[in-house]
Order: sequence, then C-alpha cells, then structure tokens
Amino acid sequence: MSLLFLSLSTLIAILIRTVKVVFMNDRLSVIHKHGNLHTLKNIRLFNKFITTV
Repeated sequence: MSLLFLSLSTLIAILIRTVKVVFMNDRLSVIHKHGNLHTLKNIRLFNKFITTV
C-alpha cells in the first residue's frame, strides 16, 4: 500500500515539474510539444508499471 502511495506521489511530483517546465518554455512551441509528448510517455510507462505490480 505504501509503495503505491510513494509511486503516486512521485508521479504527481513529475507532473508538477513537467507543467512548470512547459509553462517556462511556453514561448518555444517546439519544446512545449516535446514536453507534452514526454508527459504522455511517462504516463504510459507508469500505467505499465501499475499493471505489472
């Protein structure tokens, strides 16, 4: 149970950091798109991790 909570809090921290980076680089649309793609990739990996556990 605590492992699940730990991984969820880690995911939230990563998402917050990604959102901050995306907002900081908002003027550069290329990095903005790259950030979004990166976030989607992270969420997919995390979902895979959840299903394996």
